[in-house]
Amino acid sequence: LGVEPRKVFIRKQKTRWGSCSPKGNLSFNLAMLALPPELIDYLVTHEVAHLIEMNHSKKFWTLVEEFHPDWRRKRKELKDWWVIVHNNPVWREILEGGK
Repeated sequence: LGVEPRKVFIRKQKTRWGSCSPKGNLSFNLAMLALPPELIDYLVTHEVAHLIEMNHSKKFWTLVEEFHPDWRRKRKELKDWWVIVHNNPVWREILEGGK
């Protein structure tokens, strides 16, 4: 996409796979390591696209679609994987244990 984040963080996020701050920092959920590679690629593309468009406008989805024409399917799969990961006892312990 021709842009770079200011900083990249890996965090134990409770409600999202990733985020982009107004300062241009990207944060990704540690649980993304459980995802298939194609979904990790989609997730990174999604957040990097927010460096250009901070919202989910048509322009934003057009940017994502350049790299992931099947973004609708992948977006749904991410929601499915959220349930899978958070119902997995090992991942639950990693994400919630040792607070």
